Amino acid sequence: MKKISVMFLLMAFLFLGCQNNDTKDDNWGSNHLIRSGDIIDIIIKDKDEANRTLSPTELQDFMNIIHGGVYEIGQLDIGPADNVVEMAMKNGETKKLSLWLDQGEDLFVDHDDNGHYKLLLDEDERNKLIDILH
Repeated sequence: MKKISVMFLLMAFLFLGCQNNDTKDDNWGSNHLIRSGDIIDIIIKDKDEANRTLSPTELQDFMNIIHGGVYEIGQLDIGPADNVVEMAMKNGETKKLSLWLDQGEDLFVDHDDNGHYKLLLDEDERNKLIDILH
């Protein structure tokens, strides 16, 4: 009986120890199942408080780029965001993102999450995102 208890305990430790709790593979798209069709409107606000709305093509490109943002634990300690994006959803909710791109940070914060996201962009994607936001 004692051997069975020890065996069960070892198996429990083995199963619990083999869990993958690593969040480095989590990206914004898998954590937030938002498709372009779920969005009514996206409003971009820059540092000068100028507002701009995205066209349907820009919206699709923006969502494709943002979906790849990789989650990182911890709060950012940097200056004010270069852009703030407000997404009006069909279900009545609003999602707000703050982005830092102008200094090459390629970071954004989803105001509903505790951490931040790193965008792993090549030069073309980065330029496309900057064009969309400005």
